[in-house]
Amino acid sequence: MHYHKIVFFSSLKNFSIKLILVKLIQMVFIVYLVCSCSNINKKEEELKISYNSDEYISIYNAGRSPIEFKVLPNNKDFSSLDNIVSYIKDKAKEFPEKPLEICAWEFVYNNTFHDKDIVIDDWTRTTMPELILSSVGGGLCGTRSAVLTNILVALGYKARSWCIEGHVVTEVFSDGRWKVLDPDSGVYFFNDEKQIASYKELCDNPQWFNDTARCVFIDSSESKVSETYMYYAIYAHCFSSVEDNRVFYTNFDYKLENENIYFLPEGAELIMPWENSERGKFYLCAKLIIPSNYKGKIKIPLVLDKIEGKGKIKFNKKRYEIDGCMTNFGDFNLMLGNFSIIENHGMEFYFFINPQLFFEKEINNIIIKSSDIKELDVEKVKRGEDEVLLLPHFKKLLMNIFYNMLEEYAQNHNIEIFDSSDKTIKYLCDTCCNLYFSKPIQLIDTLKDLDIMEQKYFFNQLEYFIQNKCDCKNE
Repeated sequence: MHYHKIVFFSSLKNFSIKLILVKLIQMVFIVYLVCSCSNINKKEEELKISYNSDEYISIYNAGRSPIEFKVLPNNKDFSSLDNIVSYIKDKAKEFPEKPLEICAWEFVYNNTFHDKDIVIDDWTRTTMPELILSSVGGGLCGTRSAVLTNILVALGYKARSWCIEGHVVTEVFSDGRWKVLDPDSGVYFFNDEKQIASYKELCDNPQWFNDTARCVFIDSSESKVSETYMYYAIYAHCFSSVEDNRVFYTNFDYKLENENIYFLPEGAELIMPWENSERGKFYLCAKLIIPSNYKGKIKIPLVLDKIEGKGKIKFNKKRYEIDGCMTNFGDFNLMLGNFSIIENHGMEFYFFINPQLFFEKEINNIIIKSSDIKELDVEKVKRGEDEVLLLPHFKKLLMNIFYNMLEEYAQNHNIEIFDSSDKTIKYLCDTCCNLYFSKPIQLIDTLKDLDIMEQKYFFNQLEYFIQNKCDCKNE
């Protein structure tokens, strides 16, 4: 009898424990369902805000926890190669008469710009279309050609880049033949059959470059055409000197893990577009301001330009101490902003943004998407008078001004448009080249006090000098 009581109470005890466990599991399941339903009901919302070059957008996290969101400048997302390929294919559908490889060539020319490369010790970093198009934006001819070549390969073509003694162009195999496309100058050349010429054909026939009827430009403005005409002799020499020509390395040996997701800590502020980078003429930056009490991860899908302030960060299992301004990153060259803050006494992070995306037209739009968008304070702020951005299209505007004045002067005085006097070269080099290459707007302002004839003569001398005599542009 005593034994049966023990067994009974032991069974009852086990049953109670099991019942409690079942109840706990049910409670956990109910909590999970409630949370899941909350997340399902928390839909992604979007905010669209317009701006021009005299304004910037401030995005401030006013909530109590980090917020993730997407940023689409003019509704474009080039954060992955798949997105880039899809965009080009969609655009090509609007122009069915235009070959897909030509659409890709125009895409790269219009969405990147010419500037010195921000990385000079690792070319493979500048060949990734996602990094250049979604963030950095610019580079030399080798960078722009590599971007086009890799996009063409992703589109299913055979493609390669040719280094032709100081210049780099892309060659694509299409319709049973090779074709040279130059995404830096925005030009290609016809052979005798009115087909786009191949690398071999251009090497064998340098005289073709003197025939203006053989060339086709993306930008057909007179200033751009005249600028490229001046390079014809250089083109002819580059292609014909085959002994030093070679295939340019465009492969990259790692996969970019990138999503267009911005992770903004509580109390942090992201400002874009903020200012020009010091690494070139037209590079543009966004600024991330982190409150001094924050420690934890930073995730911005852009290439890091510099860090200012004081603290310590961790990246790729390495620690870096920041004290002042850090720009020479080594490991950080052309890497995305994905790291952790482990010590923070107030820091600001600067990231490259592509000005061709953010300033596609006179009035532009930023679209912000997030399920926590109500926690973001987004406002448009007027820039100060001394906060002028230098944008790639300013160069085109300036070239148009140059060309129109030169053309009128040449016609009125019956002279060659690029005539020059050697005695002016030293004066031009000492006073004008820095303005021409880094501060064109200031250059125009400088010349306002000259009379119209002096201005025209000045531009005449300057253009000829820069294209034929000066090495400043190569520094």
